Amino acid sequence: MNLAFAEIGKGYLLTTVNKLINWHKSMLERAQKEMGLSNYTLYWMAFLEGALVMWLIMKVAIHL
Repeated sequence: MNLAFAEIGKGYLLTTVNKLINWHKSMLERAQKEMGLSNYTLYWMAFLEGALVMWLIMKVAIHL
């Protein structure tokens, strides 16, 4: 019986995650078009954002 509920929950979770991914893609494409950014620029922005977040995490972790 629990397995049936797990399968239903799994399907719901996958559907929800797919909706979130599609929403994120559409928002990113819209923002890219409105700002006139190339894919290359977005890749660099994502890289720099990740580097900044990692730097902040490292600064906080060192001071703990």
